[in-house]
Amino acid sequence: VLVAGFTVYPNPTDGPLRMELPPQFGLQEVRVFNVLGRIVLRQSGSGTNLDLAGLAPGVYTVQAQGTSGVLTKLVIVR
Repeated sequence: VLVAGFTVYPNPTDGPLRMELPPQFGLQEVRVFNVLGRIVLRQSGSGTNLDLAGLAPGVYTVQAQGTSGVLTKLVIVR
């Protein structure tokens, strides 16, 4: 399902990452996965800012879990 309104920026990032979620999404948790599928960062609550500065350069999957479903984006960390 394609959901409009889910963006992450800047992408690529040197660390700070901001998410914009659809209205009424009801964010509960954000998880960041490495290319091996391991969770490397988990953040609970309604915050839409992440700090990826401690991660090695590469491609990561950002997954936002909300009351209305799950949204996923790929992010490049420089």
